Amino acid sequence: DWSSLSEPLTVLVAAAIATIVGLVDDFKDISAPAKTAGISLVGITLVLGGINIIWFRIPFLDVFVVDYNFTFLLTVVWVLGMSNAINFIDGLDGLAGGIIAIAALTFMLYGHRLGQVDLLAANNVGPLIAALVFGICMGFLPWNFHPARIFMGDSGSLLLGALMAASTMAVGGRTPDPFSGQTFFFYAPLVIPLVILGVPIVDTAFAIVRRGIKGQGFSTADK
Repeated sequence: DWSSLSEPLTVLVAAAIATIVGLVDDFKDISAPAKTAGISLVGITLVLGGINIIWFRIPFLDVFVVDYNFTFLLTVVWVLGMSNAINFIDGLDGLAGGIIAIAALTFMLYGHRLGQVDLLAANNVGPLIAALVFGICMGFLPWNFHPARIFMGDSGSLLLGALMAASTMAVGGRTPDPFSGQTFFFYAPLVIPLVILGVPIVDTAFAIVRRGIKGQGFSTADK
């Protein structure tokens, strides 16, 4: 049980904003600065509602307590990166939904395991958000496999990006221990999201390079 519903409500509001921004872009094709501003609002909403990065660790160096003022910048950058990574890979039937389903399930199990070894508070909302993302993807995928009958669009990809960003920050940014205490969960919490989401992140980098070589805009959809 949660002593306060502020964090779940914050995630709900942030998810609604992300969906609205994506929906407007699906219908009107808004400019990149306007879209970035909308996603930034999602990050700001999460910070104001308590979903932020308290502990920031640089791999192989040290763990730092993040100043509240820098939390806004880190959160916005994290939400932007997560949302764009998912948006960029949404080019084939079932691709984005399938990858995020795997990432969400893995992260949910990781968060649950951290709780079992007392490295994550029982009322941490991160694993629940990951479970919800997994459920969303599994309900969506049967209709999105080739030949797809429905498509995710920006409204779907930005929603998933906001939720995964919130989930990873709630878990990774609140575990001060440099190691989880179990051999098979030795990764630093903030590195785990990068490992889990390595495929979309690498694919995003290749997509940027590929479109740049062809002289296309970064937001141009692949065939």
